[in-house]
Amino acid sequence: MGVTADSNTERLSHLTAYVLSLDGNGRPLQDDGVWGRLFLQLSHQAGCVKAAAAAFGAAYESSLNDAIVNSPATSSWRYYGSALARLQSDLTDETADPEALALASMVLACVEILSQHEQNAFTHFLGAVQILTRTYQRRQGAPSSDILGHIKDELVKVNLSIGSYALAQTPALILRTMNT
Repeated sequence: MGVTADSNTERLSHLTAYVLSLDGNGRPLQDDGVWGRLFLQLSHQAGCVKAAAAAFGAAYESSLNDAIVNSPATSSWRYYGSALARLQSDLTDETADPEALALASMVLACVEILSQHEQNAFTHFLGAVQILTRTYQRRQGAPSSDILGHIKDELVKVNLSIGSYALAQTPALILRTMNT
């Protein structure tokens, strides 16, 4: 069973999967990790992950097009607002798995990093940590604890990235030549 979305949301979601699966030099990551099959699977199964992926894709595209990313009127911020509302709704209603909620929160942190709002990114990061901590404590030894372990490892990397971006600046974008 998949999450249905319009063609633009699908396109932005696929752009996100591609961008997040690259290393700092624009090459595919060597390990599958969170941004490989796990991300693709959850983005097709969980609406909050699909919405967050579309928000990242829109923010990434806006950055590539030199659009004004801070303007609330841009489509990237409309996608972001929609993704945030979906994440809050899924969290409150408990309609998505904790892994999906944490991953969506991590992707929204990436949107904030692209927009150079590191403090907001840190808030999303903390939300993902809280979701995973609660879940991990309840599920130790369960089959899904392996997935949680992968996401936890990725959170450490995201935290390091947020810290380095906050001290410096958002890195140069890597897909300047990609036409989607």
